Amino acid sequence: MIKNFKGLFENMSTGLLNFFTLASFLFAVPIPLLKALIKYYNDSSINLFFEWSRISSIPASIAIIILCVRVIVYRKNQQKVRKALSSGYHKTLRNYKNMKEDIANHMEKEKMNTELLTRIVNSFCKESLDDIFSIFQALTGKECSSCIKTIEKTDDEREYVETFIRSSNTKISRNKNDEINIIDYIDKNTDFDEIVNKKKDYFYCGDLIKLNDNLKKKDERYENTHPDWKEHYRAVIVIPIRIANSYNGETAEEKEYTIIGFLCIDSMSTKAFTEAQEIYYVEFAKAYAELFFSVLFDYSKNLKRINEWEK
Repeated sequence: MIKNFKGLFENMSTGLLNFFTLASFLFAVPIPLLKALIKYYNDSSINLFFEWSRISSIPASIAIIILCVRVIVYRKNQQKVRKALSSGYHKTLRNYKNMKEDIANHMEKEKMNTELLTRIVNSFCKESLDDIFSIFQALTGKECSSCIKTIEKTDDEREYVETFIRSSNTKISRNKNDEINIIDYIDKNTDFDEIVNKKKDYFYCGDLIKLNDNLKKKDERYENTHPDWKEHYRAVIVIPIRIANSYNGETAEEKEYTIIGFLCIDSMSTKAFTEAQEIYYVEFAKAYAELFFSVLFDYSKNLKRINEWEK
């Protein structure tokens, strides 16, 4: 019975659980006290404390039980989050090590080709994106998805983004969107424009519709080259995949970067990426973006070597 009772609270939404906690507190303390005061007012000979204790004993017991269950549920959820974080990131680093070794062996024997290299890199990236969405779902309690986008250029040197790969939980409709003949220019998408042209460190928004409404008051708007974006996500985290030019063999300020792509994490829930958690979620996503820079940079370098072999 206790197990079923605990399971009931584990599956209950946070809002409903908060309601029951507040209600149990009200019935355990102020309401019984008010009843005792009324009774004491009508009959001053009674013991006020004893009367309050008598009235509140049952609701107080229920309140204590609910509080204990909440503590148990919280601890269990924290264990799930820690497990998702530690095992997920360990799995990514292990896969990265194996991918590097696999590519190095093929390259050394000159048995690598473009198709095989792309398959190996795509496989690693998809598994890593799956780890990311699993971790963020554990952190937020909401369904999330992730993808990697790379920066490309048109013939007239105008920059746009192209989806490199998506997590396996991505809806089919979004994959179809990638195939539509729409060029996602950076300056026509607020997320990427803020980072590339306005030099922001990242783009983080827990409610894009609210952001858009606020921007409209300033005669601006949230720009997106896909008119149906609201059907796919309402909250986003966009992290640049980049390297500081001062570490890229260039004479430049430390805060100038070469950006080769973006790590995008999104959710349909406006409660997924809260303002209170921004710094933690961003730093964690940045760790993966750093790794993806190395993967994409080596991928590009190896493609050039393969092209030289095939000439």
